Amino acid sequence: MNIHEIAEAFKRSFDDEWDLMGAIGLVSPYFPNTFTPSGGHDVVVPAMRNPIPQPIKKFYRIERCFRDIDIGIVGLSHHLSYFEMLTFGIVGYIHHQILEVIEEIVSQMAYILFEVFQLDYTKIFTAYFSGGIIAGVNIPPITNEEIRIWEKYFKLNLIPVPGRRTFIYAAMENWPAGAGFEIFYDRGSHLPETIRFVEIASINFYKYINGAGSLHEAVNWAIGGGIGLERLAMVIQQAPTIYDIDVFQIIKNILNCKIKHEEIQLFSKAYNIAIDHLRALIFILMDGQKADSTPRGKILRRLAKRTTNQLIYLNLIDNKFIGELCKTIIFAYQSRYPQLVEMRWNILKSLENLIEMRWVSNEV
Repeated sequence: MNIHEIAEAFKRSFDDEWDLMGAIGLVSPYFPNTFTPSGGHDVVVPAMRNPIPQPIKKFYRIERCFRDIDIGIVGLSHHLSYFEMLTFGIVGYIHHQILEVIEEIVSQMAYILFEVFQLDYTKIFTAYFSGGIIAGVNIPPITNEEIRIWEKYFKLNLIPVPGRRTFIYAAMENWPAGAGFEIFYDRGSHLPETIRFVEIASINFYKYINGAGSLHEAVNWAIGGGIGLERLAMVIQQAPTIYDIDVFQIIKNILNCKIKHEEIQLFSKAYNIAIDHLRALIFILMDGQKADSTPRGKILRRLAKRTTNQLIYLNLIDNKFIGELCKTIIFAYQSRYPQLVEMRWNILKSLENLIEMRWVSNEV
């Protein structure tokens, strides 16, 4: 399956009880100082901040995400700055049926991974929160009843982890927090230990709100699942790295036509960084961000500067070939993002200015 087929298969995994929601995109009011780092906040945050019990809502979507904290570690194995997340969740006043809701989310995750995408469940390792002091509050561990639900669908390799590692907590006022299950896939003993086990998904149980530097239990709770689209594609396609999945191969074919294979292999990290950053810049610009003085605008300019440095290092500066590469990225995503094609002229002209090159022709 290619990456777009995986995305469509995910959407077909849900019945009519679930609402398909459109992506809010990279520029979200919930993250004024950065870009959207994961999915579902526009559903979860308002409900959990509300002190009045809310109706139960079941939703799923494919979200565009960007994590500037990962910019420095892209280019090798499985990290990307821009990525897509397959997200689903249940939010509202669910106290009276919490175990049923947990089982619905866990069973849905198991169905997606093992039935829809045919992953080997014996290669799944799940790290879960086993209690600890978070923000000065002693948070109890996952209950035995919840563990039994996990054992029902993820039969093997449940690993308890104490403390912050598996507890989602952001030091943001009035922000949801809760215990998590991180789902890793064993890609095989032939790989180095550093890249053998890759986190492909997680389920988070948001039960608390951060207020005045401490946590208190919210009236409305949320349980959500998230799967990294590109990482899932890496596992399904048995790609050595995330930069070897189909969508990147389409882009790399342009490199192979212009640059010696040996050079690409010798400087693979630099080429991967350049592709990662160009792809991120294209989607950030598609979602309307400008190179302004806002925190997001500064991130955009910093990313553009890093891209320029990589292009200089690769001796690709002042080369119309970069324009061809960017157009290839755009057309690689046109089946799911037709607006990229519609906006390609403005995106490419903005890119040209950002990375201080002159490679956009009137034939775009």
